[in-house]
Amino acid sequence: MSEARTHSHKQLARKALALAIAAALSAPVQAQDSQTEAEDNMLEEVIVTASKRETTLQDLSMSVTAINPEMMSRAEILDVTRLDTLVPGMQFASSGNEVRIALRGTRQNNVGTEAEQSVGIFEDGVYVPTSTQALGSYVDVQRIEVLRGPQGTLYGRNTFGGTINIITNDPTFDEFYGSVSGLYGDYDRYRVEAIANIPLSETFALRVAGMLDQHDGYIENTWVPGTSDDLNDRDITFLRVGAKWLVTDNFMATFGIAYNNTEIKDKDLSVVPCGSTLCEAWQNRDENGQVSIDGNPFPRTPETNYSLTLRYGMPVGNDGEFFVFTDWVYYGEILMPLYYSPEFVTDNQFEGGLKVGYRNTRDNWEVALFGRNITDEDNVKGFVDFSNNTGFVNEPAIWGIQATYNFGQY
Repeated sequence: MSEARTHSHKQLARKALALAIAAALSAPVQAQDSQTEAEDNMLEEVIVTASKRETTLQDLSMSVTAINPEMMSRAEILDVTRLDTLVPGMQFASSGNEVRIALRGTRQNNVGTEAEQSVGIFEDGVYVPTSTQALGSYVDVQRIEVLRGPQGTLYGRNTFGGTINIITNDPTFDEFYGSVSGLYGDYDRYRVEAIANIPLSETFALRVAGMLDQHDGYIENTWVPGTSDDLNDRDITFLRVGAKWLVTDNFMATFGIAYNNTEIKDKDLSVVPCGSTLCEAWQNRDENGQVSIDGNPFPRTPETNYSLTLRYGMPVGNDGEFFVFTDWVYYGEILMPLYYSPEFVTDNQFEGGLKVGYRNTRDNWEVALFGRNITDEDNVKGFVDFSNNTGFVNEPAIWGIQATYNFGQY
């Protein structure tokens, strides 16, 4: 009896020792698994520039939706028309080739030739002035930031509903890389896109992005038999070349060229030109007094534009910087209406800005002198031709001083 109990106690002791050893050996594995799971569940740090300075999305006090290339690819976002699928409170609509974006219930109902949005659109910091240009394709985009309004303090006029910031990829100095993609689908749809980053030295690099996008019309028009006059077709050729030059450790220059060829494809589509009878149509009229617009570019959309930015920064002490920044944009020929008319074609329009200031990185404040349209150019943005020949121009030269102080987790 005593020997049986002793043998039973020894068996229990051996089992307890085996369980203790197993638990000791498995503890680091369980801890490692828990650590890995915790790391997987951590939120990715997203850097945005919505407040005109780099900060994490989690620390930003504004209401912002940030969209990266992976999200754009999953949602098939190729331009602004599908952006509302990822942005709560945003709704997209259009009237012909005019964009109508609503954000927080605010929308511009005027979509005429002089219309500007209540939701401002900016590409690499440059304002997109017309609702037709807003339909441009998203090619080689780093991210899109949608800020809910009002945003007049940071972005000026036409931002009561909010802003859409499109940030494209800059050239990098590290290595040569690129990508090629394509698709083919119904309605004879094809799209080809190619991107290449080309470092030429440790301080100078180029980045080239190109795209071809074409498809037949989605909406059947029974006025003419066949598919020649179907609506919502597309024929776009796009090319952008960017350059970055690190002149010195304190001086950076960027330069960009964009070519965007958009054509109206409908051999049976015609309009009555010069409703005011005060302008001249370059195209021949038919027996009804109309002119064909087949092959004409989208109105108020520049075929070429050039951009230049220069930034110089000089350290002041350990926590300060004196900086000078200037940005310029130049637009090639722009056809204002659907038809060709010498009174409504613009060319050689440009605008520049300047900002000179001091930034303190320790106490998070900045003060700067700024100027927009510093050469006081008159750039035509829209027109009216139904009763008289009226053009709408940009804002005049504006100078001022700006001070910013950020506190807390801003």
